[in-house]
Amino acid sequence: MNIPMNSDIKLVFRIDSDAPIAFQKLWKTCMSNFENEFESLNGIRPLLTEWLYYCQLPQNKILPYLDRYEGGIGGDNNQINKQIRPLCDPQQDCRIREDELVLYVLNTDTEIWCYDELLDLIQALCKVFEKQINSIGGIHGYIKIAN
Repeated sequence: MNIPMNSDIKLVFRIDSDAPIAFQKLWKTCMSNFENEFESLNGIRPLLTEWLYYCQLPQNKILPYLDRYEGGIGGDNNQINKQIRPLCDPQQDCRIREDELVLYVLNTDTEIWCYDELLDLIQALCKVFEKQINSIGGIHGYIKIAN
């Protein structure tokens, strides 16, 4: 099932609000490392590589990295390729809440994300984050859709 075309779509990741302080500190470091890697133009992106590695769907495993300043995944052509990017310009604070990582989901008339693809990406990125903070089940992701 495809995501509605004219919707504002975000992938939101957060740690449990009752997580121990030590895990919350690791989560903040993990979010920062991930955001920095999205912005990296040097081609070294171990967290992004691991994210796509943990995906189950073949089409997600082969998503390219966006070749642009703010980073992201998906095709480079804004007119035809679906993309996932940080919520805002890297020079700004991209978090709605301090404990959340937010990624913006972009559809085009040609390519549209489906729920299964987004859920696969969420589950895979949660695995990466949980491995980074050494906690199973403490990181949660969801799709936020607004019309």
